[in-house]
Amino acid sequence: MQKNPAAVTGATVGVIVLALIIIVYQVMGGGGGSIQVGQAYFSSDDGATFFLDKATNIPPFQASDGKPAYRAHVYSCDGGKTKFVGYLERLSPAAKARQEEVSKNPDAAQNATDDPISDGTFVKAPKTGNEDAKWVKRSSPAGLKIITTEIKCPGGAGNPTEVTAP
Repeated sequence: MQKNPAAVTGATVGVIVLALIIIVYQVMGGGGGSIQVGQAYFSSDDGATFFLDKATNIPPFQASDGKPAYRAHVYSCDGGKTKFVGYLERLSPAAKARQEEVSKNPDAAQNATDDPISDGTFVKAPKTGNEDAKWVKRSSPAGLKIITTEIKCPGGAGNPTEVTAP
């Protein structure tokens, strides 16, 4: 070791880099887990329950149970031990068509002069029924109220924190 300190330093750096790669691989799920990066929460039962699916799904879409699935914004009040749907989100038919176009051709988004996707985003509180009247524009005062002040912890104690999908 004293005769060749550069080799010892190089070997040490190599071991550290290898250890970091292994740690990152395990944290990212090791490539074999059932939960994958790029997923989002959705609900097809008005927010009573939720499931993980590809984040590239544009709501509403048909879930495996044959019902329309909407993006579920999931919250927790106890660090993720228990989770609940804070609100649901969907796109209008025009906004969904625009999002599908942008997904197929990203250059289309750069050439757009308006933003029909954000203007066509609707939200509603969970477990309130799926009638169109319950859905309000996300950017409206009613929509902003749903996504901010109306999300409450079950039992009323604690501060709800949105849980990001893996």
